[in-house]
Amino acid sequence: MPRFNISTLCFCLIALNGFSLATQADMMKDKVYAKSVMYAHSETAPVKQIVFDDFKGPDYDGGKRSFTHNHWESGVLKDGVKVAVVARYDYILSYTTDFAELVYADKNNQIIETNRTYDLFLDVFHARTYGLKLGYAFLITPSITMEIDLSALKVASFIDGAMNGNVLVANDTYDGDISLNYVYSKDKLLDRETSRPNGYGYALDVRWDFQVSEQLEIDLEILDLFSQIKIDRAPFTEADANSERVNLGENGQIDVKPVLMGREGYREHTLRMNERISFEGRYRFTNDYISGLRFDRVDDRSYVSAVLNIPINEQYEFMSAYHLRTGAFTLGWQAETGHIALTSDQLDITKANTFGLSLGLAYLF
Repeated sequence: MPRFNISTLCFCLIALNGFSLATQADMMKDKVYAKSVMYAHSETAPVKQIVFDDFKGPDYDGGKRSFTHNHWESGVLKDGVKVAVVARYDYILSYTTDFAELVYADKNNQIIETNRTYDLFLDVFHARTYGLKLGYAFLITPSITMEIDLSALKVASFIDGAMNGNVLVANDTYDGDISLNYVYSKDKLLDRETSRPNGYGYALDVRWDFQVSEQLEIDLEILDLFSQIKIDRAPFTEADANSERVNLGENGQIDVKPVLMGREGYREHTLRMNERISFEGRYRFTNDYISGLRFDRVDDRSYVSAVLNIPINEQYEFMSAYHLRTGAFTLGWQAETGHIALTSDQLDITKANTFGLSLGLAYLF
């Protein structure tokens, strides 16, 4: 059985993602369009430090969650009917602060605290998918528009599973047990040779736009309301790591290389994306500005934002938001033919724990 290095299981890859709601006008206009919506948030360290620097760097904020959701789409909307091609990249990591602390210490060659038991837990969900989207937008009433999108998806790569256990760190040794149970398209942890699996499924999104009055508009969007991707022969590994070959390295640095004992094989597995909810209300006080509040529910975390949009003329609008939980700002510009929006919690985006980018182009006909 190959050796297992706990740091290999760390935070893998965090990318970019963002969120956007379609207004009633956007949902009904005939157009050819393309859009890219990307967003990443990490409670533990700056996105760049995790993605590009393999966690090496000076910043560590603890935390228990890091995630990214990314969506690329291009298609045609005609008479409320949408046909588009889509690609997605979803990555969610849940972990204990003890696990994050050990990974950070390992990657930065730091001495860890001894005579302490570390509670280790890591849950990973990763899926790269692509496919075809069919949608339909229609009026429920003159003031309420609804859109339903169904994506037929094929999985390109995936990881889904968890690691848990505990390790007692003494002055010069480790003592503990770790269990691992996960499925994957490619085994990056143990370098197991497997046949590449196929998986097919769907994701259902719904949106409502309610034009309450000339001044007040309310939007609700639920992404992945229902979703599943079934894989008939998903490679899996179930294993336990003993502590017989685990010890401290020189100068008290972490050196975790236990031997995994368990079983490998293939099994049926279903990937399910987490439901994401966005709710936004906007009120036009005057022709000079529009303000509102936005609520997002993403991967068991809730986020509230204050929104301020300033119409420049009948065609263009400046948009902004402040995200109360993360301290991030969104600044952007939108029109009928396109939009661009940038989100960050730092002026220096290389130090940002929250980063998003949303782009869109449309040709109306």
